[in-house]
Amino acid sequence: MNWDYVFIGAGPASLIAAGLLSKSQPGACILILEAGGTLKHRGCPGMRRRTCTDCSKSGCRVTMGVGGSSAGFGNKMCRFPASSETLSLVPQEVRLQVEDIIAQLLGRDPGPPEVSEFPVGTVRRKFYSADVLFRSEYGALIAKLLAELSHSVELRSDAAVASVQKGAEGFELQLASGEKVKTSKLVLGTGRSGHKFIRRTLDSLGVSYVEAETDVGIRLEARTGLFSESFFYQNDPKFKVDHGELGTSRTFCACRGGHIVPVKFGNGFFADGAFVSGLSDVTNVALMVRSSQLLTSEQLDEWCRFVNVRSGQSLLLGEVSAEGGPSAATILASVPVWPSDRHKSLMAELLDAVVAGKQVDMFGTSIPGEAVKIYGPAVDRYWPLPSLSTGFQTNVEGLSIIGDAAGLSRGIVQALASGVGWALVESVATGMLIDEVLTHPNSSKAA
Repeated sequence: MNWDYVFIGAGPASLIAAGLLSKSQPGACILILEAGGTLKHRGCPGMRRRTCTDCSKSGCRVTMGVGGSSAGFGNKMCRFPASSETLSLVPQEVRLQVEDIIAQLLGRDPGPPEVSEFPVGTVRRKFYSADVLFRSEYGALIAKLLAELSHSVELRSDAAVASVQKGAEGFELQLASGEKVKTSKLVLGTGRSGHKFIRRTLDSLGVSYVEAETDVGIRLEARTGLFSESFFYQNDPKFKVDHGELGTSRTFCACRGGHIVPVKFGNGFFADGAFVSGLSDVTNVALMVRSSQLLTSEQLDEWCRFVNVRSGQSLLLGEVSAEGGPSAATILASVPVWPSDRHKSLMAELLDAVVAGKQVDMFGTSIPGEAVKIYGPAVDRYWPLPSLSTGFQTNVEGLSIIGDAAGLSRGIVQALASGVGWALVESVATGMLIDEVLTHPNSSKAA
């Protein structure tokens, strides 16, 4: 069978895009291929042990599967202007419609802050709204997106794509099972878990891309009440520091009342933050550094694996007393090796800025015997940045890239915006405008 559209990856970007597409083109044959399992088979058996059990030989259940990388747990919805680079590929004339469709799905944004950034000494604070979605709430969101897929959309889980080739009439996909799938148009929505597949596919199809300046670092976890109010000026505090030629650093993905989860990465694993069924009594925050010294996927893999071995295959690298303020030097020394001396120097400066209190007081008053736990390694921005034009189009006719795979940002709202933006642009290009969602926002079919 020849398909009109094939989506690779069943995260929020692909699901909402396919749902809207099936409304604007009721006769189109649409296929979604997901390498991971179904929504009910998501989860991580190693979370409580703070390690990766390598439970799935095909990948990581935390980041792979129907629903995308957050579906196994829960996460935050960071509203724009957080990671607003995604909007740069959405035409100005449809941005209001993108906002309306997302508002119908998630609820109306309370409104952007009066300022998006504000300096505190040499540190910049970024402002945006961030709401927590627990596992059941995020599962309900994905279930709603799945329910919006019409009968013309087929979703296959455990269907990994081995290779992609371009032909005169479209694309031919070779599945890991040996099956061949042909499609006129192809949309890559593999998320961050598919970074190696994306590179291989872009190389084979001749799509230009550059490597991102990867973030590496650690996660600090402590009693929620130990974090200062000045640090948690919003639900997801984002402090950014410019270190000149050395690079930049930031606080990242604060999980207030969240958990630490392992994410499989090549032959090793790293620490990420997530939410489960309710708020815990601890909070974790990532401290990340970024250097212009590019790191390959293989170098990151080796760094993670080495840190895992030195820590006894545990994400917990150590802990430091909170009394009198945690020692920045002790935290830095808990990481047995850094990818480079430059990354280590950047982390030393970031720790001085936010932990030692030279720019920001991360922690408040401690209680006797209290400690701050150090988890690692932490990694972000390890995917390629493909060259894309408006509407998330590549230079290869019929090939688009949406969601986290587009390389512009990471997040639930951002992924949804890319999927909606792509679907609106595609509907204009085909002359089949999407208006049902806006005409009947309260109907059972409203996305």
